[in-house]
Amino acid sequence: ATATAEPNKTATATTTTHEVSDPDLARAKDLVKLHFEVKEAQRRGELSRGLEEARAMVERAVGG
Repeated sequence: ATATAEPNKTATATTTTHEVSDPDLARAKDLVKLHFEVKEAQRRGELSRGLEEARAMVERAVGG
């Protein structure tokens, strides 16, 4: 079984002056949060359903 570690909500919930002045740090934290959200969606099977729907829409659009 794979254990997933949720990003530290306390650290990401508050914005410090340093974070505001450092856009790279803010971007890195956003990417970590996005990565966690995508991994959780994939684990729950939500990502697969969304991808299947998108593939079906593309198939219909291109006449496949």
